Formats: sequence, C-alpha cells, structure tokens
Amino acid sequence: MGFNKNINTLCEREKLILGVINEVSKSNLSARKYFSVYDVPFGLRQYQSYLKAYKENGINGLYDHRKEGNAKKITPEVEHYLIGLLENNRELSPSDVILRINGRFNINIKSRTINNFRKKHGLERTKKEITRTEEVQFAGFEILSALAYHTGIFDVWSNTIVEHIENVKETDLFKENQYKGADHPFERDKGKLTPEYNRLEDVRKTKFDSIGDKVRNKDLSRLQILSTETKTISRKNLAVLSLPLVTLNGSMRNINKVIGNALKHLCGCNYKHATIDKYLRELKYLQISSNFIKATAEFWINFWGKFNNEVPTFVCYYIDGNTKPLWSSKRCKKSKVTMLGRVMNCLEQVFIHDSFGRPTYFQTFSGNANIGNNALSLMEDIEEHLKSISSDGKVNSAIVIDSAGNAVSTLKSIIESHRHFITILDENQIKDVRKFKHKGEPEEYKYGDAKLTECMVEMNDSKDKEYIFECRGVIIDWERGNRTVAITSLPKEIIGGSLVVKSYFNRWLCQELQFKSMKSSASIHRISGYGKKEVPDEKMQDKREKLEKSIVALRFELKEVIDEIEKCKVEREQLCDKERTLKEQTTIKGGKREGDANILSALEDCDRKINGIDRKINNIKKPHKEKFKKLQKWEKEWRRIQGKDHVYVVDVELDQMMTCFRMSFANLCSFFLSHCLNDEKMELQTLIQSFFMLSGSITETENERIIKLTRNEKEPEMMKKLALGLNALNSLSINCINGKKFSFQLSDEV
Repeated sequence: MGFNKNINTLCEREKLILGVINEVSKSNLSARKYFSVYDVPFGLRQYQSYLKAYKENGINGLYDHRKEGNAKKITPEVEHYLIGLLENNRELSPSDVILRINGRFNINIKSRTINNFRKKHGLERTKKEITRTEEVQFAGFEILSALAYHTGIFDVWSNTIVEHIENVKETDLFKENQYKGADHPFERDKGKLTPEYNRLEDVRKTKFDSIGDKVRNKDLSRLQILSTETKTISRKNLAVLSLPLVTLNGSMRNINKVIGNALKHLCGCNYKHATIDKYLRELKYLQISSNFIKATAEFWINFWGKFNNEVPTFVCYYIDGNTKPLWSSKRCKKSKVTMLGRVMNCLEQVFIHDSFGRPTYFQTFSGNANIGNNALSLMEDIEEHLKSISSDGKVNSAIVIDSAGNAVSTLKSIIESHRHFITILDENQIKDVRKFKHKGEPEEYKYGDAKLTECMVEMNDSKDKEYIFECRGVIIDWERGNRTVAITSLPKEIIGGSLVVKSYFNRWLCQELQFKSMKSSASIHRISGYGKKEVPDEKMQDKREKLEKSIVALRFELKEVIDEIEKCKVEREQLCDKERTLKEQTTIKGGKREGDANILSALEDCDRKINGIDRKINNIKKPHKEKFKKLQKWEKEWRRIQGKDHVYVVDVELDQMMTCFRMSFANLCSFFLSHCLNDEKMELQTLIQSFFMLSGSITETENERIIKLTRNEKEPEMMKKLALGLNALNSLSINCINGKKFSFQLSDEV
C-alpha cells in the first residue's frame, strides 16, 4: 500500500492513522479483534472510514481539508434555507431534510449535522399528531362504553375478580388439584379438544353436571384468567356488558355474526364467541357469582345514593319476580311461568328495586322462589347498604309487594323484623265484607278520582287457622265503580291514606314498567348456561308415603266390600272371555253382525249377564260411594308420582353472574336518561334503537377518541334530545381504557 510513501510530509494526525492501519494489516487479527485487544485513540467505525478514504484517494484521503474551508457544506445560503424549511415543517425527519437539501444544492449532509443544526437554532423535531378515522356501523355503542367508564363499574368488577382469585388460591381444593394436569391429554390437537373428546363416556355423563360437582376434580391453576391482566379483564367485562346490543337482546346466541364486529371498536379487540365463552366459563368455575352480586349491588346503591339529596319520610323498595322458562327433558324444580301460562321447569329471580324503580339487588332460585318468603332474606343481605334517614328516625323503609306475595306469614315476618309493608289485596280477599272494621269517613283521593276510607282489616293465616292478623287498610272506591283495598303497617300519623295508595300505584310507573322494558331489552328474561344436580325430592317422597298409608287404611276399611267386588270382577272377566270367543265366530257386514242364530243368541245372553254384574258392583259400592271416589283419586295420584323420587336442581352460577351485567346495563341506560337527557321518560328499546344503533365514524388522536354519530333525519326530535345528551356526556370528561378522552359529536343537518 506504500505506507512509507511521503510519510515525512504528513502531520501527526495522519501519521497516527497510517500507523494504526499498518499495525492492523501486519497483525493476524481482524480489525474488530484488534480494537478489542489494543488501546487505539479512535474507534473501529472511524478506522473503517479512514481505511476506505485511504484506499480510494491514498494519502490525500487522510488530509483534514476543513481548515481550508472547502469542506463546509452548510453555507449561509443553506443555513437560511434550512431555517425557513424547519420553521414551517418541524415534523420533517432528518432523511427528508437531507433529500431536500440534496435536491436544492446538490450536496450531501449527515443526519448528525442536521440534528446539531436543529439544536443550535431551537428547531427540534416535533412529531405530527397521527389521526386515524374509521367508519363504524354501530358507533352509538360507544355511549354505553363511556357511561360504564364514567361510573367506575369496571373497577369494581375487576377488583372483585382479582380479590376472589386470591382467595381461591388459598383454598385446600385449589392446592390439592394443582398438579392434576390436563384432563384427557390424548384427545387434544394443538391444545384444542378433538371431536372424539365429546364422545367419551365420562364426558357425556358429566357434561351437564352442576358446577359444584365439576369443580371438585378441576385444576383451577390452569385457568387462563389467573394470569390475565386487569386491563384485559376490563375489556372482556365491557364485551359481556354489551352483549344485549351485539346479540340483539339475546335473539342471537353467537357474537361471531356481523353485528358482533362492533366489539372491535367498543372494546378495542374484536373478541370471538369462543373467547368470551371461555372467559365466562372460567368465572363460573371460580364460583364468583355471590361476591359479584354483592359487589354490584353495593356499587349501584352507593352510586344512586349520591344523587338522592332529599331526606324522605320513608323509602319504598319494590320486590318483584322474574320467572324464566327452562326447556329440559330432565325433571327440574317447577313454578308457574306467567309469560307462557303454564307450570314448567324454570329459574325464578327475586329483584329489589329502589324507590325510582332501578334494580339494585337480586337472587336467582331453581324453581319457585316464593317472593314473599325471600323478600326479608334479600333485604337482610344488603341491609347495611339500604339504610335511609327518616324525619323522626323511626321509619326506615317500606317494602312494596304485589298481591301475589302478601301471605299472612310474610306480612308477620316483615313486622317482626321492624320493617313496614305496603301491598294490595286481590279480588278473592276483599269479597268477604266481614273482614273490615272501624271504618272511617270517606275522603277524597288527592292523586286521582276516588274516595278513600280508612279501616282495620282482619286476615286469617292459612297455615294457622286460629291466628288472626290485623293491620291498617285503605278502601279505594274508584269513580268508575271498582273497589280496591290497600293494606299497610305504616301508622296513620306518619303517612296518610292518599300517600299509601300513591306509593303502591307508583309501582307501575316507577318499577313494573321499567322492569318490563328491561326484560325486553337487556336479555334479563333469558337463561344463561346451566348444569343440573340430582337431589331427593323430599316433598314428593312424603306425599307418596302419605298416599300409601291412606290407601292401605281405606282399603282395610273396605276390605269386605272390595273382596265381594273382586269376586264379581272375576266372574265378569270369564264372561268377557266367552263373549270374545263368540264374536270371533261372527262377521260384520254393512255395519251389522251376522252369524249362526245360536251364536248370536249366546252373545246376547253374555251381554245381559255382564250388564247385570256391572249393576251388582254399582249396588255394592253405592253405600260407600264417597269412600270409593276418594280411593280412586288417591290411587290415580299415587300412580302419577311413581318414579318422581328425585328432582334436578338447576345450577344458577352463570345465570346470576350474567344478570349482574344485564342489571348494570339497565342502570347505565337509566343514568343516561336521568342525568344526560334531563329525566327523559323512554323505554330501553327506544333508547337502543334511536341512539345506540346509530352509525358514524371514530377518530383516534394522541389524546382524544372522537365519536361522530350520523344524524337520523327521520327522527328530528330525537336527534335534538341526543345532541343535548352528548353535550352532557362530553361535560363529564370521560376517559376510555387507553386514557384518551371521549368526545361525542352529532353530524350537522343536511
């Protein structure tokens, strides 16, 4: 390479560089290895630049020409150009700036030079805010999402799940089953169960077992939810909350349909049906529903309590039921399903609604729930959250029950628990005028066209005939001629008759109408997956034993009569056999029997004797007619209940959990109507169809999530209401799960 050529003419810098190049070439080491072993005053990268320049231009390539001034590329002209360019385009990258300078001045500048120039003149790069707009078919769903984030219900659910998981990990069952591993590992293909798995005998037999039985052999440590981040749990909870929307009130059982794609924008992840199904099944295996119900109830009671500024004399809590039909070939616990008008397998729910008709607490039962008997237990479950302050400190709450739950035993229990009730008597209970006493003077009903008469009402307990229950009554004589009687335990000094009547009849507007709307819009009337557990039907077993004893006793009493009848029956059977033989020797032509005259005569004789025996049996029974009728009834009933010693209790774990989400869906809608639409009265179905189903666009910026809803020109009045609601929603400054602020807009009128 001629390292020594003209070496005397070089300065110290160039000599040093040539020396390093010489040493590296003489050594048997690579340049990288050489620089790692020896201490060199410059780095490997700089060495490679020097070596390249030396190979291309010789010693001249090593000279520092900057002192001569001919290597300065940012001239005053370039500098003025760069300042103007970067002031107006601060977002340009170094590579973009280099390309523009090269195109204008035909010079190459390094990125480091551009960065240093920016620092020197205070023109550092600022990234341009990236916006992404996408058209969405159901942009209105975002209203529900914003309401849920604002209320904070997701935090309650997530914290409840996380806390419950920690408690489950400490249980003995969790530790015992932790090392069981996967069940049927050979029936899996890439982690998924094969079709052969469902055909296994033990799988088929236990497929619909109750969760209490299944969890005994379940390795809960394998559940995916145990390692799921809280943020992901909140996303999935939002997906479950929005199921009434993406399944059209449960009419579709699969979210993989087209409308299910709305989850992509609503939750930030387009969950498939299998993902949400697995999530819910894992929650079911954790048996979290009881804690979930209490946490949800506590949240909504406290949430709505913030908006109740008045201190009423008493607060009404409405108790109501919801019966859901269960279609199963198994014999499950039954009750009357009003919507179908039949007694059948079912799940029955008892709801507690506050004085504004908003559902706050519930329990689900397999079969008949007996609303009256369960009302107190429900109130006691959340008693500490249902405290209200009265004017005199004596009356806290009044339970409003319809006529279906006003049994004397229930009313007695309410009074014994130091609570109060308001209910109404049905038509059968007011037929007997002897029940009413101490009637006062009629007075005008302040809230309607009727006359009210104060009185006392006596009622008999069906379970204890000698017990007489007495309470205050208000007879309502309507101007149209009908009569209704309301009864209450509230003293007249605290609340007048008009307010008692109004408190009960407000039930329709404040509770029943809303509850009806909820069931038709929030999927509350639908059953979510279930298992069944076979248990002895003690009631049916006792009934069968009593029938058997009664039948045996009555048969013993009628033994002589029955023996005589049996003799007659034996004789009758013999005649019937003879008659059949004779009939087989005849033929039927033109609707008439033909045959030998002797055979026809013998048939008539058999017929007379059989009729004579039937008359004889009736004459024997006649003195004991009522006893034989009773015996026949008991034997028929005994035959009917054979094989009914056991009954299936339906597992309500998943259904209770899903009802928490559905109940919260209804409360969020109620909050939107009351606090964003100025207490607008609207059915949930109308709210969903007019607002939530609107299409639009979603624009994502660095700090905002802008939802622009498309105006529905066919409903101008509803759009005016929506505009006000969106303004109120924006004033709440709600942030989504990613920290971006929600901003709702309504497209301009065309």
